Amino acid sequence: MCSSDLEKFNISTLFGPEKIPGIVGEFLGYFMVRKVFCGKDQLRTTGTVIKKLAGWLADRGYITGEKAEDMAAKAAEAYRELPAADDLSEALFELVESSPPVEGDEEMEDLFSVVKVEPGKLYLEAGAAEPVVVAVPRRISSLCREGWMIPLLLVKTASGWCIAEAGTVYPI
Repeated sequence: MCSSDLEKFNISTLFGPEKIPGIVGEFLGYFMVRKVFCGKDQLRTTGTVIKKLAGWLADRGYITGEKAEDMAAKAAEAYRELPAADDLSEALFELVESSPPVEGDEEMEDLFSVVKVEPGKLYLEAGAAEPVVVAVPRRISSLCREGWMIPLLLVKTASGWCIAEAGTVYPI
């Protein structure tokens, strides 16, 4: 690209404070979960900071009040959900590590959506497949929320589907 092309190119079409509201969900729901290794206090702080950022952007006219409210709502959800999802991720890791290896005839490995939670049971769905029911300790079902996404390797045994491997929970 030569300098005359750069003069015609408006960098504000790619970057700027008005772009922030459109990526807050991905930042909180993916980046903070997958790429940032921090404790629960830092996860909560992230929600607080995003909420303050929303107000700051609106006060200076970079975004509308409606977009600021949407950002603040996502931040409030992150304040609650990110630490809770981290607790579930740790509980799933402990379950897999403390259980004997799971053997069975059929496996499913996917990013599962939690469609229903009952005490001791998770109803998980991947793609167009019908939900599968997975028996889990009550502690895990009490930590889990509908709508969360969990990367899992499930193995079908004589007693039903079991969790053989688990990844980091995506709460938002």
